[in-house]
Amino acid sequence: MAATYDPPVSDDRGELVIRPSWKVLARWDLRLVAFAALALVAGSVRIYSYGAAWLLAFLGIASLVWVGGALYLVAYMAGTKIAVTADAILVTHWFWSTASVDPRAVARVVRCSVRNTLARSQPQRPVVFAFASSGRCVLSLYAERWSQDDLDRIWHHLGVVPEGTWNDVVADINLKNRFPGAF
Repeated sequence: MAATYDPPVSDDRGELVIRPSWKVLARWDLRLVAFAALALVAGSVRIYSYGAAWLLAFLGIASLVWVGGALYLVAYMAGTKIAVTADAILVTHWFWSTASVDPRAVARVVRCSVRNTLARSQPQRPVVFAFASSGRCVLSLYAERWSQDDLDRIWHHLGVVPEGTWNDVVADINLKNRFPGAF
């Protein structure tokens, strides 16, 4: 699966393309794989009591689910990217949902983390906001799927020094007051 990750590409102020980092997904995926493996074993033991045919059917369906999950993840990673050209910053999700921002409009970049006030058990999520000189938010994205080094390449490419750190936590209900236009 790691073959679909392309390192950032840039040729002397030409187009810069970054894709989500597989390393960032590893922490979340390990929990999901462990849970799925335990569910598979528990389900197999339970289904086996009904006979070998039921066990084979269960394992066949489980294999389809695993393959479908892997294909989903590969398609997401291959179809998601941030491309910076002289004319636009293009954030593409799933091949077609593309947001476009004029790179000359980005005057300020802020890094912080957002805490969901309704789901306190969820960890805060790192985010990046890009602001125009007027103070309007022109780009906001969750940064957890991107490598910090890759995101820094974008800001360096634009000539903007990011403010803040991922340790600066903002409650989601305060986002509109602190960063108007974000998300």
